[in-house]
Amino acid sequence: MSGRASEHRIPLSELIRSFHTFDYTTASSSLIPALRLTCSLADEILKAKEETGRSPTPRIDWTDSIVVYSQSNRSNQIDFDIDIDIENAFDNILTDDDDDDIRVEILPILFDNTENDERPMDGILYSLVIVFYEIFSGGERPAELEQKQIGETTHGVEPLKEKGVPRSLCDLVAIMLDCANGTLLKDETYQDMSDVRDDLQLMLDKPSIYLHDQDMGRLSYTGLQIGDTLFGRNAELSTIKEAYQRTVAGDNELVTIYGHSGTGKSTLAFEFGNMLELESNSIIHDEGCTNAQNRLQYLLCRFVEVISSTFAATVTLCLDDLQWADSASIAAVNQLLLAGGIASQNAKFFFLGCYREGETDKYNPLWKTLCNNDLVNARSTDVKLDCMDEETLTTMVSETLCLLPRLTRCLSSIIYRKTKGNPLFVSQLMISLGKEGLLRPSLSRRRWEWDKEKIQFQKLPDDVAMFFTNSIEALSEDVKASLCVLSNLDAAV
Repeated sequence: MSGRASEHRIPLSELIRSFHTFDYTTASSSLIPALRLTCSLADEILKAKEETGRSPTPRIDWTDSIVVYSQSNRSNQIDFDIDIDIENAFDNILTDDDDDDIRVEILPILFDNTENDERPMDGILYSLVIVFYEIFSGGERPAELEQKQIGETTHGVEPLKEKGVPRSLCDLVAIMLDCANGTLLKDETYQDMSDVRDDLQLMLDKPSIYLHDQDMGRLSYTGLQIGDTLFGRNAELSTIKEAYQRTVAGDNELVTIYGHSGTGKSTLAFEFGNMLELESNSIIHDEGCTNAQNRLQYLLCRFVEVISSTFAATVTLCLDDLQWADSASIAAVNQLLLAGGIASQNAKFFFLGCYREGETDKYNPLWKTLCNNDLVNARSTDVKLDCMDEETLTTMVSETLCLLPRLTRCLSSIIYRKTKGNPLFVSQLMISLGKEGLLRPSLSRRRWEWDKEKIQFQKLPDDVAMFFTNSIEALSEDVKASLCVLSNLDAAV
């Protein structure tokens, strides 16, 4: 028995036969090893092109000239003769185990001596899609694929669907064949082998979004659902986390998140709150005191001091919309942050506040506190939020619709031009498009589809505030009257 990593070698053509018995409708986890194989193969073709400038010769029998290697780090591997080695290779490759490394090698026989290789993409795609089909089907090769009959690719992937291969992979195979035949729309075509590899890698990395079938029947009833995922804010969230970690070491921190309306200030603060797993809030009311404001400030400081000393933990206070805070609220924060307050009593205190950029001036109580650096006994960090760039917006649209970025890029580009990347504007626009039927679930295609031309020429206001105003104006008079009544009740409370 050997404790070292062991590597097993097997021809792809032999390995494919083992997939023949797989039924992905009952064992979806068995699909991952097959997906890893296809992703490794696409990546190997890319590496060969980058390193040597050569691509494999287009043929319909690639599987005989491809070798699969499986390396396992598990300590119970036993090395015997070649038959046992192949058996171990089957076990390693067909097991969804992150400890097992799978790589492929394209044998030199598939490369000729052509220099400055300029082979057309369609021939390579056609050869590769046959290999993909054999892997997912367990060795079957439909006549439509071999004869390259234009217009019959939908029938060609039906056996894959019956075997339980997810719709996203069936579409990938069909699109690759259409690319080879030149019968696909420009928005969906594969321009490069890296597009194929990237799609497969996304299915591996995020199978719940890009691999597994979505319940389009439910979505046709509920409509488009915008989740609470934070897109493109990893750097800003890391800055806040680092500031918080300094309070754990004994420092006191003041962090402010600012940006224009709709850039996601509250969402970022909420995400940070989830990280801390805040479970309760303490509210103190003492309106009967003759000097209620001073007494409340004193009690708040004492509360923070007791909590911090009792649990030896950082006390975190998060306040949103500070641009609307009154003098009394800001004074309470000052009492916690200014020298001589709780910050000087060895209590660990972290304050996170959000305010809207452009809505504070020199007379605003918040602005006076932020400018009072000489008195604040805490380190100050400013986190500015801008609108999303186009690539981040593409990721947001892609994950919301559970469609690969290559397929949603044309829609994302239109939305970016209309919203300038404002996160709130993007989400509200997508919901609006869903309600208007311009973005809708297709039961026949089992995916979202949209009217590109109508969306492109739809007139929208320049900012999210006006978009909300127009949306409210479009409501019926009864609904608007009800909203007015409810808003007055909320103000009264």
